[in-house]
Amino acid sequence: MRRALFYLSVVVVMFFFSWTAVAQEVVAESREPALAEQQPPPEKAVLIAVAPTGISQRCAAGLETKTACSFHWRPAMLQSVRFLALQHAMNTPTYNGTLQGPFFRDWFRSVKAYRYSRWSDDDPFIVDYIGHPMMGAVTGRIQVQNDPRGVTLEFGKSKAYWKSRAKALGFSAVYAAQWELGPASETSIGNLGSFEYYSKSAGRLTNGTGMVDLVMTPVGGTAWLIGEDALDRYAITRLERVSDRKLWLLGISVLNPTRSVANMLRFKAPWHRDTRAVGRPR
Repeated sequence: MRRALFYLSVVVVMFFFSWTAVAQEVVAESREPALAEQQPPPEKAVLIAVAPTGISQRCAAGLETKTACSFHWRPAMLQSVRFLALQHAMNTPTYNGTLQGPFFRDWFRSVKAYRYSRWSDDDPFIVDYIGHPMMGAVTGRIQVQNDPRGVTLEFGKSKAYWKSRAKALGFSAVYAAQWELGPASETSIGNLGSFEYYSKSAGRLTNGTGMVDLVMTPVGGTAWLIGEDALDRYAITRLERVSDRKLWLLGISVLNPTRSVANMLRFKAPWHRDTRAVGRPR
């Protein structure tokens, strides 16, 4: 049950600290010129309207340099490390003193004991089919928000959108493999697989490993991410028109929980959108 609560706690904890990001967003907005001052002269409005406004669209049209359209590796890695550190910090109580032995010996033994031929890892449904997809959606969103070629693309039928989310699937798959088997993983730090425990959900002894997490994290996570994209386009954009108050925007951010967490990992307000201005006084 502790592992089940962990994944849901990620969202709760990140929202608890979200007011730091909110404060930064408010300060940044107060330093920007008034929207009226940013409007182009009327005689230029037609020229500006025909030019792509989003970075992804400008990259596709060849209006940006190769450097401007290149993936932002450094912030993507920093955001991934922040999420990884948060996961391990909250997962530490389940490691049961396994940090005491020789690191490499215990890691390799755990990787060897991983059940690669078995699907289930005997975790509860909420962990395998809700928690891990949410984890995959957060890491996939990290890829999207650091990719100029995909960051301002909205849910739709365009080939560019689906190509972008395929990249997010790949990024999430690498993160999932690292989380399960890598040098900063549940097997290396938590030595998962090297010991058995009684699983109440499965009703038997288990070492807690199986292929389900390696598959559901990226695949289920990408499906979750795309679902949030669709919800954002067709529902959240309408709810944003109700009010620009921060508390209201924070409330509707729960409809895109993994996007909100990914935003806070880059110190943005949960309701931040790269495709539009949100929370500006009308």
